[in-house]
Amino acid sequence: MTAIKVVSVQIYPAYKDVKKSMRKAEQQIEELSDKDKVDILLLSEMVFTGYTFKDKEDIRPYLEKAGEGPTFEWCAAQAKRLGCWVFCGYPEVAT
Repeated sequence: MTAIKVVSVQIYPAYKDVKKSMRKAEQQIEELSDKDKVDILLLSEMVFTGYTFKDKEDIRPYLEKAGEGPTFEWCAAQAKRLGCWVFCGYPEVAT
């Protein structure tokens, strides 16, 4: 049996302030490095935006395309820095 090291990050997001929420998440994991041998970094759903929106128009400015946008870039940077898989929920635009 192989052990898997999972780091779970739970923050109270700064509602509609993606950059501030990203900084909060970074503070939670700043002491981690590739030497910690993390396999998976797991963040909650809508971790950078919050998830209580009034309607479709209210959330529209925060929708991202799969494989691009600030959430993808943040996750890709952490994956590269830690040498791990990163799972993060975000509001995605339907294409």
